[in-house]
Amino acid sequence: MLVTSIIPYFSYFLAIQKCHHDSNYTIHGLWIDFERGGYPQFCNKTVFNVNELNDIRQDLDSFWPGCYGNSEGLWKHEWEKHGTCFDKHMTLQHYFKQTLNIYKNRINDVNSCTKKECLIPVEFIEINL
Repeated sequence: MLVTSIIPYFSYFLAIQKCHHDSNYTIHGLWIDFERGGYPQFCNKTVFNVNELNDIRQDLDSFWPGCYGNSEGLWKHEWEKHGTCFDKHMTLQHYFKQTLNIYKNRINDVNSCTKKECLIPVEFIEINL
């Protein structure tokens, strides 16, 4: 079952970045922010297993590369710091698939960014139950 999650007192953001001055925007992460500032982080100890991402690895490499050559390190960090703070039903694979889908669906917003890094507001996150 697919449900829409709108957690009260939270805002969601797709973080994008340019690794190099002349490069395209890539994903940095998908974050939750408290509406009054700050954000939850490192919410549980769900293990990052890159092998769970094999079926989306090509998209991850294309749209979510690490700026300094260590993509898996970036993905692990983003999962542990931010991904673990979404709904308890959000799996590792679903977090990364959702982020990729949001990025692709919001490409016009991505391309309208004029700074090195931007936060794009996301209205809701879909959770598989």
